[in-house]
Formats: sequence, C-alpha cells, structure tokens
Amino acid sequence: MASRGQVSAGVITCGYHGLGFNETGQCIANPHGAVPRVARVERLAAVERHGILWVWLGTAETAQCSLIPDLSFLARGTPLTMRAGYMHTRANYQLCVDNILDLSHADFLHPASLGGGAATRARCKVTKTETGLNLSWDMKNEVPLPVIGCEYPGYERLDLWIDVIWTPPGIMYLEAGGGPPGTPRAAAINTFNVHIMMPEGAAATHYFYCNVRNFRVDDADFHEHVSEMLRDAFESEDKPMLEAQQLRIGDRDVDQLKPMLLGSDAGPVAARRMLVARIAEEQANQSVQ
Repeated sequence: MASRGQVSAGVITCGYHGLGFNETGQCIANPHGAVPRVARVERLAAVERHGILWVWLGTAETAQCSLIPDLSFLARGTPLTMRAGYMHTRANYQLCVDNILDLSHADFLHPASLGGGAATRARCKVTKTETGLNLSWDMKNEVPLPVIGCEYPGYERLDLWIDVIWTPPGIMYLEAGGGPPGTPRAAAINTFNVHIMMPEGAAATHYFYCNVRNFRVDDADFHEHVSEMLRDAFESEDKPMLEAQQLRIGDRDVDQLKPMLLGSDAGPVAARRMLVARIAEEQANQSVQ
C-alpha cells in the first residue's frame, strides 16, 4: 500500500511491493519488471493553508479553495500561547458539532474552567451566512468564566463574549474573551480557537482543536496550566459525554428519537437543517452528472 510507504523526491513508494507513484498517481517504478500502465492510485487535490493540509474528496477539477475558512489566527500562535490537541471520539461528528454550537453545556459540564452560568443566561444569536452560521453570546456585566475571571482579580462582574463561525460540515472558529464592564474588546483579553470534526464512519470522529490567547504571552507556567485545563475539559469531560450520547443513540438517526428541543438548541438545529439541505443538493447534482 502506498499509504504505508515512503516519500522521496516526489515519488511515493509502496511499503508492500515497492511500486513507485508520482504526483499524478501514475505508477512510474516497478522493481519486479516492466512498469504496469494500469497501475494508478486515486489523486486528490490538496493544499496547505494555516498549517493544515486540506484535501478535496471530489474530483481535482472541482476543488474549491475558496471554501477553506479563514484560520489565519494560527500564524499568530507561539510556543507559549498556542495549545493544539487531537482526540479520537467514538461519536458521530454531528454530535461533536452540537457540542460547540450549544456552549451552554459548559456551565454544567465544565463549571470550574469554561462555565460559570453566563452562557445559559444569555440568549445566543444565530445568523445564517452564505457559507454557514454565525453564533454569538453577548454577556454584559456577568459572572466571569473561571478561566477569564482569574485575569481580573477583584472584579465580580465582567463583560464577556463568545462568537462562533460554523463552516459545514464540521469546522468551527471560536473567539471567547472578556474584560471589566465597558472595556472595548480590543483592550480586553481574548482567546482564538478552532474545532475541526472529521468523520470516521457513522459513530466515530477525528476531533482536532487549537487555542491561541493574547494574554500572558511569555508565561510558561500559565501556558502549562491552560493547556492542562483544556485537555481535561475536552478529553475528560466532553469526550466521555459525547461517547455516552452515541451509545444511547446507537445506529438510529437523532430525528427518529423525537428529541425535546431547548432554547439553547437553536444553533445545532439550524446547522443540522442546513447540512441536510446541502447534502441533498450535492446528491442531486451528482445524479444529474
């Protein structure tokens, strides 16, 4: 298999029989004899942007780089301000997306780190865009999130915000920050985050995340503290909850369970409906072709 082989001078050499393939997918080397003309592997369009390798799973001719969201904040990350992680999660990727589009869960699942109650009391504003959804929680004069409140000792109330940009099917850019009441956002502390959910079948997801902050940029001890806090929140709290949800759902579609919807479900519901429509449109276009 070429995927288990090695790359050298632009040639991928299969780790099983030693066949070599060039960048077009065509076999160009065969240590066992003549190069077989029919030996070709599928070639997918790929581009590196923001330190991430993006792969287009359709034909290379239809690849649209314009669909890659703006994650340029990643370039501002330094070894002491950036924390990236990955967790294989045994849950459908849409459950993982729901987790970020309904952040009121943080008040109950992450009360000591990312919660505090403000997101539950605030009404999330959901706005449809040409590319996906924008969600915003504007929390004025609120009890601070623990991770932000520790930066403003003596303040019992802060102005807080959380903004999420969802790009279907599973990319979410998130900003969360705050400061003393009346502080302009540019003068307050802020965190910049991305959560990327890549499906692996119907009940498993490759979950990638990254956090960059604009405060305590040279504090190694604080950076380690934040890294451990995020790792614990995502891997010890979110992941078990998502996997437990998937176990309860099994192989059924969520709609089959006739779920009770809460006010905080506005974002996840809008995203699921938009995704259903886009999948249907894509399948219709493929059938015409």
